Amino acid sequence: METDGHAIRTAKLSCGDQVLYDDSRPVKEATGAAPARSGARCRLEARPFVVSAGQTSCRAKLACGAKVVYDSMRPGFALPCTLGADGKLARLHDQKTSTGDKDPALDADFATGRVEVKDDGARAFELVLAR
Repeated sequence: METDGHAIRTAKLSCGDQVLYDDSRPVKEATGAAPARSGARCRLEARPFVVSAGQTSCRAKLACGAKVVYDSMRPGFALPCTLGADGKLARLHDQKTSTGDKDPALDADFATGRVEVKDDGARAFELVLAR
């Protein structure tokens, strides 16, 4: 039963120290006031946060060297995420830039391998990580 499968996944995700994704990738493209340049390595980590009524939220952190580019690991922050049928992370998606919610936008689509973080305003930038 679909609901039972979701309940099983929910039980697994209730453990906040579970890592859904942790990998380092090079920057493929960097524009504007990007906090890292092409070729620099960035580490993306994602953990489950809340699963309720079919909605999954995660916490994620993207750091390029010592520079933290995106951080929703802090209390009070989370972003929508999607899990595949296998329970693995399929997507992280925070579409609001800092003018909307005080942090950059992050879109990580693990099916295509595309990871992009961008912001607007005086320090506008875009970073695309290589697969």
